[in-house]
Amino acid sequence: LWIASETGILGLLAYVVLLLTGLLAVVRALRDRHPNSAALVALTAGIVAVVVHGCFSFPRERAESSFFLWGALGLIHALAPGRRKRDSQLPHPYALPAVIALCTMITILEIRFDRALLSAVQSFQGGDTISLDRHTRDGIEAGAFDSRIYLLRNKVDQANRNYPQAQATLLKGLSYHPHSVELLSDLGMVYAIAGDNDRAETALKRAADLTNHHHQVYNNLGGVYQQKGDFDQAQQAYQRAVEIKRNYPDAWSNLGLVQMMLGDSDAAVRSLAEAVALSSNDPALQHNLADAYYLRNGEGDRMIAARHYGLFVSLWRGDPAETELARQRLEEIRTGQ
Repeated sequence: LWIASETGILGLLAYVVLLLTGLLAVVRALRDRHPNSAALVALTAGIVAVVVHGCFSFPRERAESSFFLWGALGLIHALAPGRRKRDSQLPHPYALPAVIALCTMITILEIRFDRALLSAVQSFQGGDTISLDRHTRDGIEAGAFDSRIYLLRNKVDQANRNYPQAQATLLKGLSYHPHSVELLSDLGMVYAIAGDNDRAETALKRAADLTNHHHQVYNNLGGVYQQKGDFDQAQQAYQRAVEIKRNYPDAWSNLGLVQMMLGDSDAAVRSLAEAVALSSNDPALQHNLADAYYLRNGEGDRMIAARHYGLFVSLWRGDPAETELARQRLEEIRTGQ
């Protein structure tokens, strides 16, 4: 059913033909007492498994191509009756060198791609966008053997605020792996940034249908609902995100802000306090928690708000104008207005 859903009836038929061909080769080898029957069975099973995973389970996503090609070459050798018949040769004298050259070329491309992908992952984790740009380009030029290279390439596009290109990159990745939750999640976020909330919701719901255990999907989905003004749905999505991953300060902060909009001041304070506890050096989180205490205005809340506004001002390294509201409220609290 999975294969049929991914590739259609033709893909399912191709899978059945491949499976039957492999089984027939094994049966013939065992029936004829082939001298390499054990190796033949192992090679056939391995090749069928790799092809099914790479070409059917996740169509056009990376199959281990070099393993498949070298394994197929070994299978041809195991089946060749050259030891018994002197005239047993490949149809053309250059066929074997050509096959070996093809296998070698694809193996070299895969090695180049793997090195580029590994370097790209390290660059992304280190926050080095310039290196990430270079390594993702190298990986795509070597041959996109893994859809993750498009996910990383899209991070470069987003860093450059080139959101149309980010959309194109993610859609290209989805053509390789249509059921990638990470690609769908980022696509939904990019659509939302561009203001296309309907497409964003569609992409994120598709990702959520594939797995209900991906915290970023629900955090992004909450943002889409928030932009659409559906705060109840946004609250449910953010709540699901923090249920999946408790130590997720962004989702706790977003949940608290939505709860403030819904007028639930106590819940907002609790959620924003969770966010600050997880990331106390984030000035934006300090400001949000200060706002929650300030607006709740219960006994002692204004003094707590003043403390968090002060932390925000001391931590902030951006435009000084962004601290103006915090300074005004600090002055208001201190003068007792």
